[in-house]
Amino acid sequence: MDIENLKRQYVEDESEKEYIENVKRTAMVLLKQLINLDKEIWEECSNICHIYIANIKKEFCNYFIKNGFEIRQATEIIAKYECLEIKLLKLAEDSKYEAKYILTIGGDKKFYIKLRPSNKCKKIILWNYPLFNNDEANISKENVNKAIADCNDLEKLKKASEFFKKKIEEFNEILSDINSFRYIYTEYEKDKTTDDNEVEFDTFEELFRSL
Repeated sequence: MDIENLKRQYVEDESEKEYIENVKRTAMVLLKQLINLDKEIWEECSNICHIYIANIKKEFCNYFIKNGFEIRQATEIIAKYECLEIKLLKLAEDSKYEAKYILTIGGDKKFYIKLRPSNKCKKIILWNYPLFNNDEANISKENVNKAIADCNDLEKLKKASEFFKKKIEEFNEILSDINSFRYIYTEYEKDKTTDDNEVEFDTFEELFRSL
């Protein structure tokens, strides 16, 4: 056994371990920053959602008033023209970030409407990253801390840091101009849990005309 090679090997191994730990610490710092921004983003989503919930009532009323309907408001908003009634009922809240409605036209036609962030905005604010376990496994923000702590793959740690940096930039961009964060109207299927409807409308009138 060559003593010089042995010494060099152990020094190199120790240096590599220290370097990996430094990269890991950097990733953890970036992750903490990202999670804080994530909380801020979702607080803003909740605030914006409440604004849009108030707006849909105004849009519904204004649209039907200008078309000759009378408006009554109780548990649901009712637009009435002679024997025709159009009702908008807000469903019980199951999320702070979106709202669901049933639009009833006459007595027989029902449409399910959702008020939610646009697909473009959703793609930015929802983040899972296939990083540490295997190519298929998504590491979510709930368990990514442990995944980083357990990872000793330098390339994966570097990729994680780059991903966190990119998301931090995207989140800061949204928060610097929160008015650019769009909520939209879309139809959804009553018993379907996933929301994959790509057709989005900026106003209630646009959605109603499409029905």
